[in-house]
Amino acid sequence: MRKKIGIILLTLLTMTSGYYYYKYIINYDKTPKKLELVKNIDKKIKKENEQIKIYIPNKEHTFLEIKEVTLIKNKDIKYKIFEIFNYLKENNDLFSKEEELKKIYIEKDKLYINISNNFKSKITNAQEELMFIYSIVNTLTEIDGINKIKILVENKEIKSLRGYIDSSDFFKKDKLLIKETK
Repeated sequence: MRKKIGIILLTLLTMTSGYYYYKYIINYDKTPKKLELVKNIDKKIKKENEQIKIYIPNKEHTFLEIKEVTLIKNKDIKYKIFEIFNYLKENNDLFSKEEELKKIYIEKDKLYINISNNFKSKITNAQEELMFIYSIVNTLTEIDGINKIKILVENKEIKSLRGYIDSSDFFKKDKLLIKETK
């Protein structure tokens, strides 16, 4: 009888330790907890329009210009972020056409964006890196509830995109880079 109880306890202990090993060691991910992963987005939306400010670098990459863009209104913030990123990719010469927004994570007022590694071919100096970052940050912080942006590359935290600007912390909107056009 003692042998059976010992075997049962040993089996339960093995199963429990295997579960925790798999959950916390094998599947360990450095992305913050309680985040929402977005990969597939429902594209069935109502056809109402909304205006949003998009920040695009000028031709000399010295400041950001505001463009008012009309997007199809959608309550899903994730869908809106992907649409805005696609607009930036098509209209910002610092974005590679192969650039991809892979995933987003949202935690309270913080947005984590995971981009592909394709941006590097277009950025050649510190000013271009600054304009690339704040084109994204200033635009996405226009969305209600988002105040801070963290850029991940290929799902990894990075110290810098191209070696010029510290990307290890969250970015907030920088109004000093914006040139108001009349």
